[in-house]
Amino acid sequence: MSHTTKNCEDHRFELGTLMKDLRLEKEKTLEFLRDRTKIPLQTLIFMEEGNASFFKERLYSRGFISVICKELKVDPAPFLDKLDCCESKEDSSKNLNPNHEACSPPLKTSSSCIKKTLLFSFLILLCLTGALVYKSFLEEKTPPNEETILKENTQITP
Repeated sequence: MSHTTKNCEDHRFELGTLMKDLRLEKEKTLEFLRDRTKIPLQTLIFMEEGNASFFKERLYSRGFISVICKELKVDPAPFLDKLDCCESKEDSSKNLNPNHEACSPPLKTSSSCIKKTLLFSFLILLCLTGALVYKSFLEEKTPPNEETILKENTQITP
């Protein structure tokens, strides 16, 4: 186990302990949080234990922490910063740049993110093109009004 991995486990455990301390300070039970936030009980337990499975999906862990803090009426920013700090340390262990700051938020420029953005843009463009084609098709199929019929009839009969 690398030093960085151990350090991240410490951060997760510390974050879980802080969340548990906050809950106890507000005199709330895990069952109360489960009922109010709709977060499964096992997930809340994993969070308070600092279990890595809770922190596996960043989006969910950030969302859960935000919802819990909102329910306990505290600012989620310090907790989210601690979560981001740990994740950026994991990222920096993969980065060979020694000048990389360990607690800066990771950049979201992964190739999968770029691919998803391009795909989404393409789908939007495709939908807009389809809408324009459909509109022009409808204009061609619109039945003529009375003025158009009268003009055509007067032009046909000399």
